[in-house]
Amino acid sequence: MNRISIRFFLILLFSAKAGLALTWEKCVETASTNNPELRAAKDTLRAAELTERAAFNGFFPTVSASLGLDHGPAAAGAATTSTYTASLNAKQNLFSGFADTGAVRRAAAQNKVAQSNMKAVRARVSYDLKSAFAGVNFSNKSNSLSQEIVLRREANLKLVDLRFQSGRENKGSLLLSRAYLEQAKLDFLQATNTRETQKAALGRVLGEEIPENPELVGVPPQSEPPDLAVIEKLVPETPDYLKLAAQEESADADFVLARAGYFPTLNLTGATTNADTNFFPGNNRWSIGVALVIPLFNGGRDYYGARSAAASHRAATLARENAMRAGRTNLRDALAKFREAVQKLKVDHTFADATIARSKIAREKYNNGLLSFEDWDVIENDLILRQRAYLQSERERIVAEAAWEQAIGQGVFK
Repeated sequence: MNRISIRFFLILLFSAKAGLALTWEKCVETASTNNPELRAAKDTLRAAELTERAAFNGFFPTVSASLGLDHGPAAAGAATTSTYTASLNAKQNLFSGFADTGAVRRAAAQNKVAQSNMKAVRARVSYDLKSAFAGVNFSNKSNSLSQEIVLRREANLKLVDLRFQSGRENKGSLLLSRAYLEQAKLDFLQATNTRETQKAALGRVLGEEIPENPELVGVPPQSEPPDLAVIEKLVPETPDYLKLAAQEESADADFVLARAGYFPTLNLTGATTNADTNFFPGNNRWSIGVALVIPLFNGGRDYYGARSAAASHRAATLARENAMRAGRTNLRDALAKFREAVQKLKVDHTFADATIARSKIAREKYNNGLLSFEDWDVIENDLILRQRAYLQSERERIVAEAAWEQAIGQGVFK
């Protein structure tokens, strides 16, 4: 078993015992269960669904029962008596000026608003989770790279010092090599502090504390950027557009409700009543009736209410139309950044490989006196910059894809 296999085995063994391993799948599961924003959105959606069910109450009859006792004289000077009453009343609305229909439509539209909000929250939390996971992974790799750079700067300093002692290098090169080492130590300290910050960000998304110095296992799923042609199909499915479309439907339902005051209402009523001095009372009486109420004037409330609702509906329509145009712009921008991040990762990976090979050759040449310190210094600094850029591009590629998914309302949560 080679050193890498032994190290990997020890990491898995220690992580299993100490609980330090965090798999991507486990993070998704934990966030789905514990994230406060997701949980709140689920409760809000559940409330909207129940409200929509309750809106159908206007189509069903209302039934009530009562039981009473009256004690007192039937007339002045008469003896006191007790009278028991029991009644059962029912009422069925036959026509309410379309108010019941409007209430159902408004509740259904508000449910759609809650659904679009739920979709937006899922996409946003998915973005936060991918970004935080990539941030912790980046900080871990950056910490390891910074430590490697410290060791590299120490080795470079020894090499320059050896050449300085032999008179083949000047003091300025020696002092600059020492400064590079101190800078590398500072970068390592900053990378360590950043790791703690990224760990806290991941814990916030997961909704729980995470282990000290977590060992991440797995990576967020990655896909290639789609063609621009999909934008027209995706805009109507974005959370922002769906929300404004649902708000337009709600405004239309409000207009129906506002105009309901112009129409008469028709109700069917029925009642049965028992009244007696004994319990349970007898002497049953029953009645059935129909009531038609015609509105004549209510101070202009219906008129101005309908005009206000109509204006609100026009505003909601314009907002939805604007969302379509804004959605195209937002998706194009997110897709362009996604594509650029993918290409930049490929470029930085190529540069990193090239600078590693170049630095090996340059070190040998400098050690043999075939390369000046200035030229070697340029190659060494370029190597470090390219290695850091490659790590940053790995992170940016994940974040850019997560931002694209958030823009179209998708993510890791279903």
